Amino acid sequence: MKSDKFRIGNQDFVITDSGSGEVVLPSDVGEHLEVQRPQEDDILPGQVPEFSADWVAQAQARKNSEYCMLPGCPRKKRPHHLAKFCSYRHERTYQARRYRRRQRGLKRWIESLNGIPFRFERAFPRSMSLAKRLLVEHIADGVCQYRGDNERCPSASNPYNDPDKPRCLIYAVFADDLIMWRGRNIGVTVQRRYTTEDGQWKEVSVLTSGTPTAVALSS
Repeated sequence: MKSDKFRIGNQDFVITDSGSGEVVLPSDVGEHLEVQRPQEDDILPGQVPEFSADWVAQAQARKNSEYCMLPGCPRKKRPHHLAKFCSYRHERTYQARRYRRRQRGLKRWIESLNGIPFRFERAFPRSMSLAKRLLVEHIADGVCQYRGDNERCPSASNPYNDPDKPRCLIYAVFADDLIMWRGRNIGVTVQRRYTTEDGQWKEVSVLTSGTPTAVALSS
């Protein structure tokens, strides 16, 4: 039986109908990777690309400014030469957020309400190679927890995440992470195409009523 090898970083994948003991990817995996590239509408004009010298300088200026380091806080720091926050409460909030981000780096979480996934929390991938691998592995047979009878992720046949067709929030978040990394790689600032930074669909919130539940996914 014919099989094609597919390489991401230092890991080999196989594209075939059967591949015992290997990560088996669908034959259209190249199409998925091609779709998830920054397009003209994704690029944010007039913004300094992340990790450029200017971006680093601006980030350092924010850190050294007179305003509170907690994102979104408009108040000034406490009047102390070592203070970085406007209050002890905001300092604890900032540290708690950092701790939660580190914990989320160990596992990935799906939060659902009435059985509908509305937020996918994960650590942002550390490299573009990892972002690619997370996306393509998710559309392999038997991986997605929302897979259909064909054992494939709903977005495997809907790479544009059209809301009028079956789609997967996990796939969409991984796709946006890859788009963000590719923007960095070509030196442009891009916006997320399908999802928000905290892992929700961009166009609508499914939150209505009730108490959400969280389910841990393996890393």
